[in-house]
Amino acid sequence: MVKVALIHIADEWRTGQTICLERLPQVGDLVWTRVEDRVAGTDMFVVERIMHAECGTNDEEVVYLFVTPYHDYGTCLPR
Repeated sequence: MVKVALIHIADEWRTGQTICLERLPQVGDLVWTRVEDRVAGTDMFVVERIMHAECGTNDEEVVYLFVTPYHDYGTCLPR
């Protein structure tokens, strides 16, 4: 499991929730923030950038994902 913190680019770099994923996503991958009751356009994000914390910091095990909302679920692929 990988602990990731979402940073929302579309909301002026607002920090979002921290979630655990089975693997580290790559740039361009889609990330869901909720497993149950998924609602298209509200809990799905495209990973734009990935940042690892510096060694020796308290947040060393957290990976930061810069994300933008993905609203077109089911109609088109992410860019």
